[in-house]
Amino acid sequence: MIEAVKEAHNLDKKNILACIKSGGLKLTRQREVIISVLIENKGRHLNLDQILENSHAHHANISAATIYRNITFLEKSGIIKKFTGHDKKSYYEIEERGASHRHHDHFFCLKCGAIIEFYNHEIENLQQKIARDTGFKILDHKLEIYGECNKCASI
Repeated sequence: MIEAVKEAHNLDKKNILACIKSGGLKLTRQREVIISVLIENKGRHLNLDQILENSHAHHANISAATIYRNITFLEKSGIIKKFTGHDKKSYYEIEERGASHRHHDHFFCLKCGAIIEFYNHEIENLQQKIARDTGFKILDHKLEIYGECNKCASI
């Protein structure tokens, strides 16, 4: 991950684009479009098809291949984060680790596909305690819980 992105404290579009430039990465119109789409849809966790569809509002001629290529680049650069949903599709969000935002985990609804972010201090502390007790150094982690959202569970 480029250091400028790691240290950004306000990950709005302007700051992310500045981080890309200051990190020595080339800022292209396509990358700017993808970042705009992810910021506009914060909390929605978009897959490639959704990013492509939303990108057309910014750049009518952007192709699926261009989206895929740039998503891969942005992920490898540490600017966006990928995770796999219950449907085995890849979903993306802006990487906010090191920013004023906390690490978060995800609930995945197996019925409607909803992805719900959550953070629990007790879970994070317990993971750290278990790591200390076992001599393990945590470098990264993700917690994904699969079930039914409130809406689907009440149907």
